[in-house]
Amino acid sequence: MIGYVGATGLATGPHLDFRFIKNGKYINSFKVSFPPALRIPSSERMAFYVTVKSLSTLMEKHLQEKT
Repeated sequence: MIGYVGATGLATGPHLDFRFIKNGKYINSFKVSFPPALRIPSSERMAFYVTVKSLSTLMEKHLQEKT
């Protein structure tokens, strides 16, 4: 699970509850060391951009339907 979205307490709108749990204990996400991101090979970049555009369009359409 990545996180929950909700509005609790004195929140004035939805917010993301983002936490890291390791071995059953909460850890400070600012102190987590991530491996460096891999570069997308140039031979796959165009397919990547096409996929990003397609998914962005779907999300935008979904957001417009919600309002």
